[in-house]
Amino acid sequence: MLEKSKILIQRHWKEAMAFTAFFFLALSFCAPTYGCFALVFGPIFAFLLYQEKKRKFPSIKGNLYWLIPLALLFLLPTIFQVRIGNFIALLLEIFNLFSLLGYLLLGVFLKEEEPKTLKRIFIAILLSFSLVCWVSFIGSMANYGAFHAALYEGKVYYWEGAAYLVAEENVMFSLTGLNTVSLRFASTLPFLLSLTGLGLFFISVKENKILAISLGFASFTGLLYLALTPDYLSLILLACFLLCTLALRFLPWKEGKILPSLIIVICFAITLVATLVIFGLAYSGNDIYGSGVLRKLFDNQRFMEPINQSINAFSSGGWLNVLFGLDVTTAPFSTWNNTYTYWYEINLSNIQTMGLEEGGILCFMSLTYVFFLAVFSCYVSELKRRNSHNSYAVIFSLLAMGWILFSTIQGDAFPYIEQNMTYVSPIFGNGGFALFTFALAFSLPSLAFKREEKGVIYE
Repeated sequence: MLEKSKILIQRHWKEAMAFTAFFFLALSFCAPTYGCFALVFGPIFAFLLYQEKKRKFPSIKGNLYWLIPLALLFLLPTIFQVRIGNFIALLLEIFNLFSLLGYLLLGVFLKEEEPKTLKRIFIAILLSFSLVCWVSFIGSMANYGAFHAALYEGKVYYWEGAAYLVAEENVMFSLTGLNTVSLRFASTLPFLLSLTGLGLFFISVKENKILAISLGFASFTGLLYLALTPDYLSLILLACFLLCTLALRFLPWKEGKILPSLIIVICFAITLVATLVIFGLAYSGNDIYGSGVLRKLFDNQRFMEPINQSINAFSSGGWLNVLFGLDVTTAPFSTWNNTYTYWYEINLSNIQTMGLEEGGILCFMSLTYVFFLAVFSCYVSELKRRNSHNSYAVIFSLLAMGWILFSTIQGDAFPYIEQNMTYVSPIFGNGGFALFTFALAFSLPSLAFKREEKGVIYE
């Protein structure tokens, strides 16, 4: 019996580690303080894979050129923690850095696994996410019932003398149990699970029946949560993703040489232009509101308004704040009209603004860069799939694009309904960001060697 158990563990330890690592990753989507500890299984899994095949650093390095700006996203919040915290805060941030690097390397190592092993690992990841989502769904149905966001729109309840809108909250399962958070924040994992169903367009259902069933089950889990809430904006985003996926899958992409250096330069150029435009509009103050077109594009209380108010705070704190960010957990800041505003009163609804607060302008630019890099990863991974028939890179590229797009439109820095001053970092101890790091590292091809397949060269 012991011998059979030993053989079973030796055969399937990777699937067990994958389930454990990503189960705790899913639980740390909403863990503002100690989420980095839940991410420790990712580095452990990566270390075991490294030891198994004794990988050499040059082959690892070739996978990381695309992701150099991620180093800024790993390091800048360390400066933030040192400025606002103490030695314990610094230790937490170092642990967070260790965890994120672990998931980055895990993405690099897993794409070298054999297809059969990779299939089982991917199914284990889907099951771990689905389990967390089902617990959230059951908690949501028990607390609010079906269609509560539509049935109770505009209705309030009172807790300790404060009024709360029923339609703007939901239940999310995390390290601390079932938490009442904002509706848009609770929809993060269900939205990503719903996206996995798009992977059915990129696999052969006849040859991968178990994988197809797993993708369908995971997608059904996410869709059920979003539809019975209902979260209309998330469903609209899913419809947009479906159209983009159909274009990605069926449009006749021209085969040719992929130039990673050119893609990196394009991403940096777009990032620089976008940063100049956004900051120029923010510094223009209320003049932007005179243009109906610009207001519809940039100011629906979701994007330009948080940046506008952030620039207010930066201008009163000098270049140190611009370079290294602000402490969003403390005192109010002065605005241009000489009034004071608390950070939790600002609708910090996009990850770029949250990065601006936490890591300064370089963090803002890094998050903007990886947004466009995620777009290109979908194109690059689809070209690779058409030549090598490896569908996993495409699916993970969709997950990477899905997370950062959702966080740009539906993010929330203060998601706890009854603890509205509790800040949740988009980078520090955040399972969503760890998943994004892993998915991006997995979906982008290695630049360490040249590989020719039907005329396509990755170099």
